[in-house]
Amino acid sequence: MRRLGNVVQLIKSRGPVSSGQGPFQLTRDEARNIGYHLRTMYRRDAQVCKQLLLRLNDELTRSTTVLDPKDYSVEHVLPQRPGATSEWRRWFADAEEREACTESLGNLVAVTQKQNDRARNQEFSRKREIYRGTDDDPPVLAITRDVVESNVWRAAEVRAREAKLLRLMRDIWDIDVAGMMQGGARSDVA
Repeated sequence: MRRLGNVVQLIKSRGPVSSGQGPFQLTRDEARNIGYHLRTMYRRDAQVCKQLLLRLNDELTRSTTVLDPKDYSVEHVLPQRPGATSEWRRWFADAEEREACTESLGNLVAVTQKQNDRARNQEFSRKREIYRGTDDDPPVLAITRDVVESNVWRAAEVRAREAKLLRLMRDIWDIDVAGMMQGGARSDVA
């Protein structure tokens, strides 16, 4: 409440507004808290997760795309519950690593609900086809394109994509959450 009051006061004063300055400056604990919540963002709040993916999509396209969030859902590329004999279990044999990668921001894409329903626990090659869409589907979003263009989806790809998205967040909001994240699917995010 105090921070919001300071933001309102700054706006009313018509003073300069700078990212990361004054009431917009985050403490180390706040940045760490953001990093902690990013590790399991979808589980914590799927709607906020979707909004974040759509905002990152805008940044990737370097434009503001008018998208109705109701038309999109968050899809886990590596499924939350892969079949016992699926390639996912071979690619992510270690259960702990599989869990971390599943919940990673790098494993999440925005697709239509119809695509999400079709993709569910499919193998990666089939998911890529579904994400590409049909003539009836809207174009592939930039936030999903790098997954569609990948040949495999293993831990290294999830970590690399998470690092890319965290750098994008740092560029947008001047918050280095990558440096604050501990655990999860990341290892050497710069």
